[in-house]
Amino acid sequence: MNMVLFEKNDFISDSEIVISDRRVDYIKSVHKADINSILKIGILNGDIGVGKIVAIDDSSIKFSIEIQNRAPLKNNSILAVALPRPKIVKKILQLGVAGGFSKIIFFKSWSVDKSYWNSPVLEKNEIEKELKLALEQSVDTILPEVEIYKAFKPFAEDIVPNLLNDRDGYLFHPKKESGKIDKISDSILFFGPERGFIQYEVDLLNSKGVKTLSMGDRILRVEQAVGALLGVHIFC
Repeated sequence: MNMVLFEKNDFISDSEIVISDRRVDYIKSVHKADINSILKIGILNGDIGVGKIVAIDDSSIKFSIEIQNRAPLKNNSILAVALPRPKIVKKILQLGVAGGFSKIIFFKSWSVDKSYWNSPVLEKNEIEKELKLALEQSVDTILPEVEIYKAFKPFAEDIVPNLLNDRDGYLFHPKKESGKIDKISDSILFFGPERGFIQYEVDLLNSKGVKTLSMGDRILRVEQAVGALLGVHIFC
């Protein structure tokens, strides 16, 4: 937790906040904070500042806060990933927040195991919980949108063209040809399942204006591919 993230229901006045949940234990055990300690704070979907601890006991902490800066701007990019294994969903959400994506999409692909759709990690409250943890880590406050599409053809034919209105689209798929992206802001980045897209899916997305690029001949895990791409590009 590089920043303590607060929500509207934490406020007891315009400049005072009280918390009494898992954040208390973390602040005490990791930050070793006590009375008069000053921590970086952020307001969910709001601004960033500092908070001074003015009261602390076994179960709660009271802060006096001062807002200083706006949250980092989201870029106009979208991370679209064929639904991976449930434990990898959390990693993709973390990478999506760290990369500043305005939207994260999970969609159906032929190679996606049907059982994945029944995982509790896709429940709204579980997704939001993981996003908040990622915001705390990356010192951000703005939640990205998360959308889920359980049928590939309607997603590719009806949703993707609208998303491409003001963006470039790139599909990463192992093949001999490779290309180059100068920057990945203002783009939609499509990543397939670890077994890859089938040719029908590649062709349909290509027909909608999505370009196919390669990240090399080696097969990467989904989180490796997303992380590798973010690691070599700077968002503008």
